[in-house]
Amino acid sequence: MILRASRLRVPNRQRLTLNFRTIKRGFTLIELMIVVVIIGVLATMATVGYRKYINSAKTAEAREVIGSIAAAQEAYKDDTFRYLNVTGDAESYYPADDTTSGRVMVMWGGVTGCGQVCLDNFNTLGVKMTSPARFRYASTAALTGAIAGGGHAAFYAIDDPKRPWYIVKAVSDLDGNGTFSVFIKSSENTEIIAQTVTD
Repeated sequence: MILRASRLRVPNRQRLTLNFRTIKRGFTLIELMIVVVIIGVLATMATVGYRKYINSAKTAEAREVIGSIAAAQEAYKDDTFRYLNVTGDAESYYPADDTTSGRVMVMWGGVTGCGQVCLDNFNTLGVKMTSPARFRYASTAALTGAIAGGGHAAFYAIDDPKRPWYIVKAVSDLDGNGTFSVFIKSSENTEIIAQTVTD
């Protein structure tokens, strides 16, 4: 069977109409604005998620080191029946460089802040960091008595200061904006308490 070419051809009039319709078709301004709004919402969500991820990564150091110091304090108490007063009070920090800026990372092991005494006490506990510290740490303890030092005493949760206690604190201004991230753990609680303090 042979097909005639005339049957396969589309008349010129219909062909022109189809081409004109495809050229005329496009996006309206409303459709473009909706796409721009959706992209903006997605970008905002991505930025917020990224910041949360970065902040949790920065604060992971504090939680890990506080956990190490707390475990070392408990092990020290098992051997000596008391906790070790590492930094003297809850406001003397190690390592230190005269700032608590989280943008300035300080290597653990130097004689800064509360000096060689703090370094020796942390070594006694067996607490060391192999990378520079973003947070500054304090650990104070006593056999009995009032809480030593600290403008954050309400967060220490020492219920009974008549028995031995310790406090571990980490402080850093992660963004350099005067708002400090403070993490505190004491012998009286199992959780690490996190708070934000404006200087």
